[in-house]
Amino acid sequence: LGLVFLSAWYFAVCRLPGGALATRNPVSRSVALGAVLLVAGATAWISASNLYSHAHQIERMLFRMANPPSPPESAGFSGQGRLGNIASQRERSGGNVTLRVWAEHAPGYLRGRAFDTYARSEWQTSGDRMGVPPENRELLPLGLDAIEGVQTFLLSRSGSEAWRRLEIWPNQSFHEIVFAPLGLTALQAPVEKLTIDAHGIPETDELPVGTAYVAWSSAAAEPVTTVSPRLTSLPADLDPRIRDLADRVAGQCATDREKIAAVERYFLDNYQYQFGINIPAQADPLTYFLLEKPPAHCEYFASGAAVLLRAVGVPCRYVTGFVVAERNEYGGFWVARNRDAHAWVEAFDRQRGWVLVEATPVGGVPQTSSAPRAGQIWDAVRARWQRLLAAIRQHGLRAVFAAFRDLLGHPW
Repeated sequence: LGLVFLSAWYFAVCRLPGGALATRNPVSRSVALGAVLLVAGATAWISASNLYSHAHQIERMLFRMANPPSPPESAGFSGQGRLGNIASQRERSGGNVTLRVWAEHAPGYLRGRAFDTYARSEWQTSGDRMGVPPENRELLPLGLDAIEGVQTFLLSRSGSEAWRRLEIWPNQSFHEIVFAPLGLTALQAPVEKLTIDAHGIPETDELPVGTAYVAWSSAAAEPVTTVSPRLTSLPADLDPRIRDLADRVAGQCATDREKIAAVERYFLDNYQYQFGINIPAQADPLTYFLLEKPPAHCEYFASGAAVLLRAVGVPCRYVTGFVVAERNEYGGFWVARNRDAHAWVEAFDRQRGWVLVEATPVGGVPQTSSAPRAGQIWDAVRARWQRLLAAIRQHGLRAVFAAFRDLLGHPW
């Protein structure tokens, strides 16, 4: 950078009419050029010496970048839902784009992980997984052209007339995780095998980075006849005061709908949102949050709501994912960033089926927004580039000509 700057300065001064280094004075030009070379050489020597002296540190840094112990992008969506994981996800490069979604309306809540067992400040999941091999999939008459290498997996047999389409492009690497909405009915992805966990969340380790998948969802999902007992279990060492609190909040309600509404209202009326929470030493985090009511972030609200609902007999699960509400007007898609990572609850209402429970105050839930114009334009360009690379991998040079024609007809 120093060499570029000095060279530009040298040639700029040479072009000044009547300047100290005008073209009629070759001696001055030679002196200036010598000074430029001397400074550039000294800078190069100092830089090389420093790089050489820190070679081992640089090697270790590059190794950590190439082989991280766990993908930093998926820190909030690992096999355990420890309280604080989502906060780490939001805090780490919060403005970085994680998902781009093409959809007619705001995608809203996209599930990444669901957990059914809570103990010692950590949520875990258990249960068998149900494999969905490609030979058992059912191709649906969705009015789509056949795409080479893309398999369609049918997850529900609800009527297809009310299905909602989401084309999701991950911008980061999430190990095995496929983000999708509640009520997922079908998934189209370039994979050979798809695994569905006990909570209806798809997983696959075959989805290449930078490749899209299409999720279809419906509010009219298939009816659920049985619910796992794990969804009503509570820790054996749960403080008795929490059971008393649950009884005061929703114990007198007659239906699941009323209990869910009472728990949501209790948190919204009596707690405040704050990114982060101060827990005294030796105190159980969730017990302290529920009984002392300190300001906290979404993980505590979701965990507290799940425990109170289970205490009054409502089956529920703790869910982590993203709330996608930011619109890119130039690219025509929706954006999720690291700061949009969120935790919430899904409860089973015996009359309505699975419903979303949001106990976090409004200030802690990602809201509909738009980035500055320059940022939207730049991200729209990056999205086009990502789609072009994916198309080239699939169709070769034909994709380049198709993208060029599309660009001429629709610049944005």
